[in-house]
Amino acid sequence: MKAPMTKKNLSRYYEMKQEYKKQEKTLEEIQDFLSQCQECKSHNCEQRRGLELYHKGLEKLVELTAVVCDYEKKHLQSQIDKVPDCRMNRILASRYIGGLSWNQVAASVHEGLTGNQVRKLHNYYLSDLC
Repeated sequence: MKAPMTKKNLSRYYEMKQEYKKQEKTLEEIQDFLSQCQECKSHNCEQRRGLELYHKGLEKLVELTAVVCDYEKKHLQSQIDKVPDCRMNRILASRYIGGLSWNQVAASVHEGLTGNQVRKLHNYYLSDLC
């Protein structure tokens, strides 16, 4: 069964991308800590080993999240590509794939619309689908 085009479904890729960025940042912080922890290197403490294991697991999670994120993006793009209205297609792609604010979406549409007007068009379009 096809999932309806709702704000929640459209936002899934953006939220997943945000989670991916958080995971990458945590991974980086752990890597920095491990490389700077001279004391632990010298006596190979239990905490360091635990942190190294956590780091390896998080690396795998980041890899999997990247794959799922890519899948979600492709799925979202295919859903947006089916929207017959060119302007709405650009609005949806700019907002949900590009992650732009409503004002940035309005500027990318180039029709003299404000962010608020674009948001209202978006909401009207989605409510019309239900």
